[in-house]
This record gives sequence, structure tokens and C-alpha cells, in this order.
Amino acid sequence: MVVSLFCKEREPGLSMVVIGVDAHKRSHTLVAVDGIGRRLAERTVGTTSEDHLKIVEWAG
Repeated sequence: MVVSLFCKEREPGLSMVVIGVDAHKRSHTLVAVDGIGRRLAERTVGTTSEDHLKIVEWAG
């Protein structure tokens, strides 16, 4: 599943970043890619509310 957590109006010179989520019962792995599919970052977190806040901070 691919989820775009934040969608801001593009500024000149900036490219879009898409965050893909592989969600499981005990962990979620997220990968950020640029507009042509290059991997920019990856993060695995647990499934608690605290972990979900970490995802928002990471993506923000």
C-alpha cells in the first residue's frame, strides 16, 4: 500500500516525495522515495500510538 502522509503545494525546485507503508500486526516499515522512485529513507517502527507519532515526526 502506498500512502502519501502529507501533500503540500509544490514549490519551484522541489520534487514530490511518496511514502510507502508495509503494515503488519507488530511493526510498520515505511520507505520514502522521490518522484522517479529513488529510495531516500526507510524506517521501521512498532504499532503503538507513540510509534505512530514517531512516523509523523519522521515524515514531517
